[in-house]
Amino acid sequence: MESRSPDAEQTDEQRSQRAAAMRSGADVNAEATVGEEVAAEQSDIDRRAGEDSVIGTNDSEADVPFDGQADTPVSDEAGITDALTPEPTRANARILEANADANQEADAADRADNESTDADVANSTASAEAPSAGATASASITRSRGTRADGTIATPPTPAGNRRNKTPRGPRTTQPAAPAAEHRPPSQPSASTRRVPRWAFLPFIALSTVHVIALAFHNDALAAPTKLGLMPLLAFAVLVGARGLRATAPIALLLTAILFSWLGDGAGTFVPFLPTLPMMLAFFGIAHLAYIALFWRHLRVRKFPLAAALLVVWWAAMVIVIAPAAKELAVAVAAYGIVLGLTAAFATRCSPMVLVGALFFLASDTILAFMLFLPDLTPPITDAAVMFTYTLGQGLIAAGALATLRRRQNETPA
Repeated sequence: MESRSPDAEQTDEQRSQRAAAMRSGADVNAEATVGEEVAAEQSDIDRRAGEDSVIGTNDSEADVPFDGQADTPVSDEAGITDALTPEPTRANARILEANADANQEADAADRADNESTDADVANSTASAEAPSAGATASASITRSRGTRADGTIATPPTPAGNRRNKTPRGPRTTQPAAPAAEHRPPSQPSASTRRVPRWAFLPFIALSTVHVIALAFHNDALAAPTKLGLMPLLAFAVLVGARGLRATAPIALLLTAILFSWLGDGAGTFVPFLPTLPMMLAFFGIAHLAYIALFWRHLRVRKFPLAAALLVVWWAAMVIVIAPAAKELAVAVAAYGIVLGLTAAFATRCSPMVLVGALFFLASDTILAFMLFLPDLTPPITDAAVMFTYTLGQGLIAAGALATLRRRQNETPA
């Protein structure tokens, strides 16, 4: 067998370079397969070249067979080149096919890389909110890429010339997770959320009981001093119950009403140089005006009910019955009756406790009017009845007012 021509050697060198380029871009298994095919083609080409070389030497115009078919006659010099032309073309086709397969695999690797990059971003975002979810995503990414023996992540190779220009994606914006509700131990109720302390009214209740019993048994020595101690003890209960309340105006009106009620109770003691009955009507009239302002501005919880119209009937009946006996005080009594009726009327808009207290106050003054101007129609127990309904009414008004103010403060944010 003769040696190959320089053209054949140059062709072999080009095929070797193309095979090397193909091996650098293909998968390891694809490179081995293509290498075996190229080696077989090279061996076949060498064999054919040797045979054609011998034939060209002996005969200048011999037919060169190709794939079992007769080709046109060739000269000795062109015979080898023309005979070798189909084989490189077939090898080049196989190399191009291998490169196409490598390109497809590179595209798939690119897509996998893009997906892994997105997964990395999602993993970094999720790890800040849920470490366990982040660990799971990282494990999933590791499995999708594969892990080498040394523990590093294996990324599929990307052939040269087939890398895609990737645009980096910014971190995904996620809504921050709401902080978990902090568990706080139950705290003690503050001064503004406590109920009205009942113990503060105990001294007033005890002294009122003693005073009413003294009047029932006509013990004037005990009844007189105990009467002057009633309203101060009620004012003490209001001051204790008002601790923690932000509303000062209603407390001031309530204390004003209690103060002038106290002055009315001791009108003969405090102003002995003035007529007792007119001064008593004046002091209690001021107390009722304070109650009207308190009920109207600070304690109302509903509209006027239709039953409030009955107070007009009450006032008319009192004027008709009491005025003739009141004589020169008839006008003062009628004016006091209007103020007393307005107190009861505005109390109909307040809480039930305040309303009941105002009605007891109204009953007390009604009994007192009969005792003062129509004594023959009143029994001896009338004094005790007047003070029983009076102390009960005053105490219910004060307690109801404090309860309403505290409930409103608890329902209104600071």
